[in-house]
Amino acid sequence: KQEAALSFEMAKGEYENAQIIMTAKADVDSIDAKVSDLKSGENVISKDNMEILFQKYVNIDKMSNPLANFPTGMYPDAIVPLDAIQEAGEDEIEAGENQGLYFTLKTPAGDCAAGEYTGTLTLTVNGFESSFPISVTVWDFVIPQETHAQTMFNVFRDNLIGGELDNTKEMYEKYYEFLLDYRIAAGDLPQYDDTVEGYVEIAKKYAADPRCSAYAMKMYYVGYRQINIPDVINKNIYENDWQSVYDRLYALAEASTPELNLFDKLYIFDHSIDEPEGTNRVDEANYKNMKFIETFEQVVADLEAANFDFAAHGMTKDDILGLEVVVTNAYTTAMPDLRTYCPQMQ
Repeated sequence: KQEAALSFEMAKGEYENAQIIMTAKADVDSIDAKVSDLKSGENVISKDNMEILFQKYVNIDKMSNPLANFPTGMYPDAIVPLDAIQEAGEDEIEAGENQGLYFTLKTPAGDCAAGEYTGTLTLTVNGFESSFPISVTVWDFVIPQETHAQTMFNVFRDNLIGGELDNTKEMYEKYYEFLLDYRIAAGDLPQYDDTVEGYVEIAKKYAADPRCSAYAMKMYYVGYRQINIPDVINKNIYENDWQSVYDRLYALAEASTPELNLFDKLYIFDHSIDEPEGTNRVDEANYKNMKFIETFEQVVADLEAANFDFAAHGMTKDDILGLEVVVTNAYTTAMPDLRTYCPQMQ
């Protein structure tokens, strides 16, 4: 065992983590932790920049991969804010068991001076208080706030009800913003107004946000329809509202400016053709990929017919014609013309 302490080394504008593990000699029925401001001479990192989380253990009695050479037993899985654990009355440790506390520190990007900072962690267990040192080395460079790696981590809003008892648009926005803080872009934008104008406004907000690396075109559907195109598809499928795709693309072009090209971070993802090879939707994927490209071409043709000045809006027609259409499938000769393959890594 090491001496109990928290030690961080980090750049400006960065999240870093440290943990302590407590071993209970007797049953523990209350835990509290407080940190002080962190100081380096006259420079201060506020204690508000430190989040304290409780490691929530889960009993694993069977490995999901039979080849995994790991023991079964209790594994720390979720990290839950300590105040939520206290409110639920779960800040307990059984005698002889371990319990982890996880500390996440965020250094300010702008007004944080480089140097060696120190502070104090005060831990109160069963009413007994003890203090431990915190040390933070802040290096003299800044982690850029802009994120370049484009990601799409789907957050299914309806499913939030299971954990949050709340699946409102406001709750979805909290998840979306939380992920952006950790350099992860979710799929669908938070959207309060399902009109074309509402979509453009929310796109402008996140296109200008350096944390957001990519965002999806919201899909609308008209329901099941029989589609018959010789040599392409002949079946009843869940058909897209292609007019809504057209309308949004056209409006995004009109709203783009030399300072903010709304197509730079835009991509297409259609949940109705997710994992097509494994769900017998190869025909649909080929058909919808073709329809998306036709829609892109129609938008460009109509903009040109309206004497739309692409350069004055900070874009080219290829920004529309070349939009990524992401399909979650590895390359296959059954779908040779897809725009962007996203294979399942397992």
